[in-house]
Amino acid sequence: MTALRDWAALLCTAAMLCTALQLLLPDRGATPMMRVLLSLFFCCCLFGPLQSLVSTDWTSILPSVSVESGEESLRRSYYATVQQQADRALRQAVDTLLADTDYRVEKISARWTESDDGSIYLSGADAYLSAEQTAHTQEIARLLNSGLGLSVTVHPQLER
Repeated sequence: MTALRDWAALLCTAAMLCTALQLLLPDRGATPMMRVLLSLFFCCCLFGPLQSLVSTDWTSILPSVSVESGEESLRRSYYATVQQQADRALRQAVDTLLADTDYRVEKISARWTESDDGSIYLSGADAYLSAEQTAHTQEIARLLNSGLGLSVTVHPQLER
């Protein structure tokens, strides 16, 4: 705050000095050149503090924003997109697989595993059944595990 107050005081002083010098100038002769010089002086006073901003160490002023946080945000966004697409594809596969039966799955969700190198792969799925389908949990689990080729955990009732 003191820097802002000092800058304002400098501007006021420079404005008064430029005004006083312009009043002391003769009407003819070097007046246009002096006005240009006074304008340049005032501009230097106006924009001088910006030089200190350019050379300022911004890491001490701004909250630390690292590239890794951007990468992490991008990674989360990527994983969310992949998760949505996989859930949609799993939903279509489950609906196709159970189309000839009376069984229904309320919700299907993919499970992911991340390797050390950052790659992800589908490791399984969770299937949630409605209350009416809980009596058929074992049969639905057998159909999904064999039909999808994944390790599917069937939860007897949809968790709310």
